[in-house]
Amino acid sequence: MPRSIRYIIPDIPHHAIQRGNNRQNVFLDRSNKLYFLSKLKEISKKEKVLVGAYCLMTNHTHLLLYPKNEENLIKLMKNLGQYYTQYINRKYKRSGKLWENRYKLHLVDPECEWIVSRYIENNPLRANIIQKAEDYNYSSAKLNLLGKADDIITKDIVGSNRKDYKEFFNNPESRNKQHIAKLCSIIQQEKILGGKKFILWAEQKFKMCFKIRGRGRPRKQK
Repeated sequence: MPRSIRYIIPDIPHHAIQRGNNRQNVFLDRSNKLYFLSKLKEISKKEKVLVGAYCLMTNHTHLLLYPKNEENLIKLMKNLGQYYTQYINRKYKRSGKLWENRYKLHLVDPECEWIVSRYIENNPLRANIIQKAEDYNYSSAKLNLLGKADDIITKDIVGSNRKDYKEFFNNPESRNKQHIAKLCSIIQQEKILGGKKFILWAEQKFKMCFKIRGRGRPRKQK
């Protein structure tokens, strides 16, 4: 079965999610996470892909990326995955697949980048790892919520609006099950998170439908 096409637009935010094969743990200790982040910093700089938010969980990663072109984003994700796999295989004397066959990637309307960043940085809270997002050491929350230095981040999505972002971050909507379920459907189906105008523009650009599909098979026409 041929792989689906990647829909990538220069300078537009893209949400990339990479999971461990069979959802296995890919980060076994602190040094693993630090190595991954060091390679993310190195390769994103080389490929000129800006990073606006990130979070490393035990068995998956979230990145909010702003590429200069399609090729550079694909190179970043490919090389990051390969370097990290080689590192883990050497360190733990293992072989075989570490990641799922393919990472998930979906377009984000620039007007919705805070929604995705909040979703990314809320991951440790939803997993009950911590009580406050800014207490997690392997995400962009310390920078975006508190303004603490983070040299992984090269795209400032908060700027002088940190107070507004904190209020937005703590909005009850971020914990609404329906809101989270919609985001999960967009991620799984690799659709677009955005307003009607942006989605229509992208559909015309790519000649592709980016509307979320409902569950189950479509009904037969009578």
